[in-house]
Amino acid sequence: MSEHATPAPQEDSLLGEIVLRNRLLSRHELENALALQRQVHDVGAKMKLGEILLQKGLIDTRTLDALLRVQTRLHAGESHPLALRRAGL
Repeated sequence: MSEHATPAPQEDSLLGEIVLRNRLLSRHELENALALQRQVHDVGAKMKLGEILLQKGLIDTRTLDALLRVQTRLHAGESHPLALRRAGL
């Protein structure tokens, strides 16, 4: 799942919740990434939260892939936000 499609804002919110619940980032780090995302959107560009976290070096590709798998499972009602171990981390 390395294509990292652009999620809707509620998906970014869910990804942020998963990151926080699994203690992968501090709330401050997440808030800074979300602020950067808003700035990018304000100038007419779009950037996913996961892309921002990767570019800032806050997570690696393997972690993002696992986070997106958990996010997908949550949307399908199959998983819990703390289920990263089942997703490959």
